[in-house]
Amino acid sequence: MKKLAAVSVGLLLLLAGCIGLPKSALPSAAPAATVGATASAAKAATGKYTVTIDGSHQATDYDGKPVLVVDFTFTNNDTKPAMFLIAIRAKAFQNGVELDTGIPKDDKAYQVGVGSKEIKPGATVKVQGAYVLADSSEVTIEVQETLDLTDTVIATQKIVVT
Repeated sequence: MKKLAAVSVGLLLLLAGCIGLPKSALPSAAPAATVGATASAAKAATGKYTVTIDGSHQATDYDGKPVLVVDFTFTNNDTKPAMFLIAIRAKAFQNGVELDTGIPKDDKAYQVGVGSKEIKPGATVKVQGAYVLADSSEVTIEVQETLDLTDTVIATQKIVVT
């Protein structure tokens, strides 16, 4: 896993050099945190970013499968612009198996695309992630820095599926 991450970073740097992307367009390391559907917001800040998971709700995807929508708040404390989806890696697990990401259907509360927007230093945005549920067992959310080669989990939270 560490080698794959290192190779991915190297390829991004090579690609950026080939097409002339500014350094600010490259991913940077980031911190994070989590919270469950019934817990209060948890928060983690490591200097560059602050992330909270503010709650969750359930919806249905386009195939009729249940999805868990998790609410995050992302603050860019760095001196360079950043994107949540590049800086933060949030995963959901049921029974020890990572869940697929999903797209809720007819969920007016779901905000698609915000996580891929560039966030200027000092700005805060609400971001959501959606995960296709495998069953009705408890879900564990884990948040990590995208480029953390140690695979350190910054925060974790269990969410009861109802």
